[in-house]
Amino acid sequence: MSTSLLSGEQSNTKFLAVFETQAELEHCRAALEQEGYDPNQLAIIAPDEKQYSRKLEPETKGVARTAVRSHVLFGGLGLLVGIVLWVSMFASEVEFIVASPVLSLVPFLFVGVSAGLLLGGFFTLRPDHLIVIDGVKQAQKQGHWSLVVHSRNANQKAQLEQWFKAADIHVVHSF
Repeated sequence: MSTSLLSGEQSNTKFLAVFETQAELEHCRAALEQEGYDPNQLAIIAPDEKQYSRKLEPETKGVARTAVRSHVLFGGLGLLVGIVLWVSMFASEVEFIVASPVLSLVPFLFVGVSAGLLLGGFFTLRPDHLIVIDGVKQAQKQGHWSLVVHSRNANQKAQLEQWFKAADIHVVHSF
């Protein structure tokens, strides 16, 4: 179940912890598993690993659901905004709107829907995940190991924030 109205993904928040050695990473992974986290939520990325994109974004069907949801919602909102703007201008008796109401409605609908679809696409890209993706790339450049933890809900996100803080492990995370 998604933690967001727009997202079709089960895991919306990703945590990244970077370790200098594999032993440090394995110690952290084992501790998280002892805390009850599913091993499928924990992705280890080695310094020399090339094909790790699936570990960062494992939910391809969830991403597709996010794309559909966000485009439908934002496209629909854009349509409504276009209609509201047109109606307000029509009610204000703007001359070119009143003179040709049907023809003047088309650009408002087009721009509104287009803007909404662009926003839907932006949301689908998940720019908040870039901090984790860039962090993994930087860790690899430095020869470090990365542990990516996929939280499954808001409660787990809060627990992970507390756990990493208590363990004195620096992490970055998406929203």
